[in-house]
Amino acid sequence: MHGLKRRDDRVAVGERLATLTLRRSGSYSLLKNFSTAQTTEALNYAYIVKEYLIIADGDFDHKFYSIYKFLNAYAFVNGIEVMSMPDIYRSGDRTLMSVGLNYPIYIDNTTALENVYCINVGGNDISSSDDTDLFRS
Repeated sequence: MHGLKRRDDRVAVGERLATLTLRRSGSYSLLKNFSTAQTTEALNYAYIVKEYLIIADGDFDHKFYSIYKFLNAYAFVNGIEVMSMPDIYRSGDRTLMSVGLNYPIYIDNTTALENVYCINVGGNDISSSDDTDLFRS
C-alpha cells in the first residue's frame, strides 16, 4: 500500500486560473475536471492537499496529464510524495467496516482510497514524525 500526497499552492496571477487536470496512477483516475483555483476560492483555502492510498503490488507508474480546454489555462503540481506505508487499513479478510454502513467494504488490489478527513479519536496528538509515514504538518 502506498500513500500519494499532493499539494497545490495558488499563485495570484491577476486572472483566474481555469484548469482541467487528469491524474492517473496505474488504472486509477485520481483527479478529473479539477480546478485548483475554483476549489481554493470556494473553500477559502490558500492551498489544497490531496492524499490517496493506492495498493501497488509491483512497479508503481504515476503520470500527470493536463487537458487545456480554456485559453490561458494551466495546471501545476507543487510536490508529489510517494511512500510505502504499513498495511493497517485492511483486515485479514480484506474488508473494512465504515461508520454508518451495516455491511463491510471489500478492499483488494483494485481499490484506491482518498483521505478526506484526518481525526484523532483519542489519546495524545501524533507528531508528524510518528505518523504512518504521511508526515502531516
